[in-house]
Amino acid sequence: HLEQARDLQQALTGPVSMELALAENDLALLDMDAGRLDRAQELLEHAAGAARALRPPDDLERSTIEGNRGQVLCARGEFEAGLPLLEASLALKRRVLGESHARTIADIARIAQYLEDVGRSEEARAHLEEAVTLSREHLGSDHPTTVASLSNLATFHLNQGRGREALPILRELSLIHISE
Repeated sequence: HLEQARDLQQALTGPVSMELALAENDLALLDMDAGRLDRAQELLEHAAGAARALRPPDDLERSTIEGNRGQVLCARGEFEAGLPLLEASLALKRRVLGESHARTIADIARIAQYLEDVGRSEEARAHLEEAVTLSREHLGSDHPTTVASLSNLATFHLNQGRGREALPILRELSLIHISE
């Protein structure tokens, strides 16, 4: 249905509109989740072109589309091209939304995942620890973003063969009541 909505949006607004760019962004995220990285990249390239033409560089929606392009590039193994896009999107979210926003914290964790994938473990760890600290301080111990941040950090330690560091985090996770 999203694809039909995108086609209708294109018919209504033409090939270059922010509404169409956002619809293509949403479709690309679904394609990425389904492993259709080529199609996701194609959709995001078109969406990013429209966003660059229509919005200033410090626009949050434009930055989100660019960050999603970075995510697809990293998923394709093109880390040198993808990480700068993710980092630029995070920098804008820090400025516009602030350190305490769940989207900012999620982006910090997302970058950590790709840093770990390319063997930059200490940088990944620092990002994951920052995500835990920010989410605890600003969102609370039982917030879903905090739980995800803790889980990511525990998984990182396990992946690095540091079960002793993961154990206290896993214990903490077992005691958290997730807020609704």
